Amino acid sequence: MHVLAPFIEQLHSPTVRLNSLLNKEQREALNWRSHASIQICNSLIKTEVSDGYSVKQAYRDLAKVLADYPRLALYLPFRVLRDAPESFRGKYLEAWTACWAYRDARECFNQGDIYEEGSYDGEIEFVVKAMHLVPWLVEYGYLTEGDVEYILHLGSNHLRASSLLDAIEVLRRRNMLSPTTNEKIDAYAAGIERPRKPVLIRETEARRIWREDRERNYGVSDEFRLGKVAGPFLENVPEEVFKQIKPRKGEFLLFGGSKLKGYGRNGSDYDLYHYNLYRNTIIELEDVSNDPAIHCLTLTMAWIGEEAEMTEVAQMYAAQNYFYLDEDTHRNCLLRLESDLLQFRLMHKGFPLAYANDCSRETREYTSIDGASAFYDDRYRETATELYLKYIVLP
Repeated sequence: MHVLAPFIEQLHSPTVRLNSLLNKEQREALNWRSHASIQICNSLIKTEVSDGYSVKQAYRDLAKVLADYPRLALYLPFRVLRDAPESFRGKYLEAWTACWAYRDARECFNQGDIYEEGSYDGEIEFVVKAMHLVPWLVEYGYLTEGDVEYILHLGSNHLRASSLLDAIEVLRRRNMLSPTTNEKIDAYAAGIERPRKPVLIRETEARRIWREDRERNYGVSDEFRLGKVAGPFLENVPEEVFKQIKPRKGEFLLFGGSKLKGYGRNGSDYDLYHYNLYRNTIIELEDVSNDPAIHCLTLTMAWIGEEAEMTEVAQMYAAQNYFYLDEDTHRNCLLRLESDLLQFRLMHKGFPLAYANDCSRETREYTSIDGASAFYDDRYRETATELYLKYIVLP
């Protein structure tokens, strides 16, 4: 039996055979990103001193990454934003503004409580999550209260305006807006359509089990500790677990789930899928085989095969699908990787379990922006930034 680390980890390794997949320009860009990601993480996330690489250079490189991957702006630790030099702030705001174009299910950034299809009336509630960062951008001097008023008055996008009103509630609670600005906001807010929350009409068995598990903290004691949630992922899985898996000749298995990602409980199961090399598809997901965004999850799982060479061939063959995508599909695959690595269930379960007593303690009272979510805890944001820099990349 042979076990391979997820492709997203191997992508940055010089030993991976990428010559057949990437052109020279793509390889050079990937090499730069690999080097810069390590240095940015060391200098800004881990605050380790690196010879010949200054914090100033780290912010310059981070600005370059944000230009290509603007959604990273949603996850940067607040202290990184607070301490940033003036030269970085404009570049950050450009990336943050690019995030206005995205609408996200509100629960993706909260508890992950998204109702199953057919169990609710109305639509899943969406937000423009970038707007929920406004209180910190005002506090740190990226935006003025005049900017907040201007964004609200841009009009045409009720979802963006409604999400900004969520953040304005926080600004008001913190007395960060003048009486004049508050009056102007009130006058304009009356014409903004707020999204209606979905109404649960039938609780599914899956949601009932999830809710009960969550209410009892998934049966986890105070001794629960996170593993290597920023990788390397294989180090989270005891060797004896893989020894129990016996692939047949010509069979390739994909191993994923919370155990691999470092926040599984002792009794947690692992996800196991079968990859068919000849049909280039995940057997369990063949009914959605035409959706590359779902199948790109082959990049985040460990691969298990009977012998090394063919397992490597199968992994590379599956990975090649994601290097020549059109712009829309490329964006959707990046969003899927972000959701898989940063949200479900690292944000919803991993960090709340590890820090049950003080996760996002300072923001819990800000219910309008779902302040109890791990999204606002800098320990989570540090991990999410490291994951994004290292693993969310498709040349």
